[in-house]
Parts: sequence; structure tokens; C-alpha cells
Amino acid sequence: MRLLVRAWVIDVKNAQTTTQRTKAMIGAAMNFGGAFASGAIDHLNMKGFK
Repeated sequence: MRLLVRAWVIDVKNAQTTTQRTKAMIGAAMNFGGAFASGAIDHLNMKGFK
């Protein structure tokens, strides 16, 4: 999880324009949200909520 945040910070710092920075932030938020959601679903599946 920390690696995702670190990669996101690097992406945002490397973005030359505001548009690129915004896209990097939105992309990172979507990736983070997707990872969190799939992790929560896996967790529920392991507990037997199917």
C-alpha cells in the first residue's frame, strides 16, 4: 500500500501540466479505490459471505 502512495507522489511531481497532474491524481485515486474494494471483497469471501 505504501508503494502505491509513493508511486502516486512521484507521478504527481513528474507531471508537467495541471492537466497531467489532475489525471495522475484521478488515476491513482481510482487504482487505490479499486485495490481497496477488491481487498474488501476478498476478505468477505474468505469469511464465507458468498
